[in-house]
Amino acid sequence: MPVSLSSGHLTTGEFKINIRGFYSILVVFPAGSEPDCSEYSVLRTAAISSIGGRIVTHLKDDHDVHDPSTTVGPFFGGFESDPGLYSLDVTVSSDASCLNTRSPHLEVIASSDDFAKWRQRYEASFWMSLILVLVGILIVGVAIFGAHRTPIGNTIDILGRHPE
Repeated sequence: MPVSLSSGHLTTGEFKINIRGFYSILVVFPAGSEPDCSEYSVLRTAAISSIGGRIVTHLKDDHDVHDPSTTVGPFFGGFESDPGLYSLDVTVSSDASCLNTRSPHLEVIASSDDFAKWRQRYEASFWMSLILVLVGILIVGVAIFGAHRTPIGNTIDILGRHPE
């Protein structure tokens, strides 16, 4: 969602997570040129400790060296989630409005490793389904062929008569 990085709160409202995975909370800058200010020098937020009852983990270098309750830069932490509804309220403690020219967006994104795991599961399911369909077609084919087959003891000649 688009956000302003002026001092204040970034509030998401409820959003749905539909798969279990590790999610990162961050601000991305999809547009604009590099401003005269850097997100690492001006963006300070109150450290998020939890979201939806889940503990938010932080990278070692995310915290302000003078204040461990403050994060520095666009990465706000990550959390392991289950499917459900979540909401987020981030306090921007510094005025980083000079970054607004770059159209900042707050994102909660799943780990690419989790996407790879789900893709592998879907691919395995696809191939298993394909094999089962082919086995089903083979069984139906054998059943149809077997129903039209003439038993060995009941042979007929070219004219369709039973030889005696």
